[in-house]
Amino acid sequence: MKRNLPFILVLLSLLMLYAWLRQADQRQQEKDFSDFQEPLLVGIDEADIAEISLELPQGRETIRLVDGKWRLPFHDNHLANDLYVQLLVDTLLTTPRGSIISENVNSHKKYGVDAQARVIIVKDKNSVELSRIYVGKPGLDHRSTYVRLRDKPEVRFVTIDLIPITSRSTWADTYVWRMVPSSIQGISIRAGNEWRHWKRDQDSISLPNNIVELKAANILWQKCAVPAEPQFEVLVDVGAQPMQLSIWRDDLWKGSRSDASICFLFSDGFVEILQTLVEEADP
Repeated sequence: MKRNLPFILVLLSLLMLYAWLRQADQRQQEKDFSDFQEPLLVGIDEADIAEISLELPQGRETIRLVDGKWRLPFHDNHLANDLYVQLLVDTLLTTPRGSIISENVNSHKKYGVDAQARVIIVKDKNSVELSRIYVGKPGLDHRSTYVRLRDKPEVRFVTIDLIPITSRSTWADTYVWRMVPSSIQGISIRAGNEWRHWKRDQDSISLPNNIVELKAANILWQKCAVPAEPQFEVLVDVGAQPMQLSIWRDDLWKGSRSDASICFLFSDGFVEILQTLVEEADP
């Protein structure tokens, strides 16, 4: 028995060391899992977010919450596309920050999280920065992204592709008529020299819905020079001075509202709809 005692003590020591290492490994795994599960905007609630700045390949865009509505402060406080903004906010608040791929700053270029990255900057109502996310290259499956948080060196792998969520042709709300649709009493459309007219019935809604809820494909932040004879005109009767939209083609189909200082861009498909409405309407 005495001869076996040293062996037993060594064995017990090894077992205790093994148990300690297992516990340490488990604690590290729990820490890593907890860190993995924390959202990209850790410690930030939706109510804290009042401004989002996006540094994108096509330039910088700022979106600010004004009286409960998302607006574009550097474009005359034009309304932002609430659906796009809410999707971005929800994604940042719910997407786990993912696992660490590299802690080497020399790998930033490899994963696209260096100076060439897209940057999402989240601020509060006092324009104090709450978080900054560098969005790098997509994963091989194109359903994930490499990111870097604030100025930390770690490159992380998140299981959502943040590139399409930040790649919008415009962050603006592209509705042409800024009014309640029920306030529109009549619509007139001219195609060439031919006019067609619609009036709202008391018993039924007889107005073409794709004109009542008209959205442009994109917006240019400048007033267009309207030609003397645009190919199309749309007049909207709201009970006072009609709202007029002129539509013509140069390099693109463009539109200008008589009371707005921006230029709308329309698709070929929408112009075909206009032409069809005029041709098929009852005289």
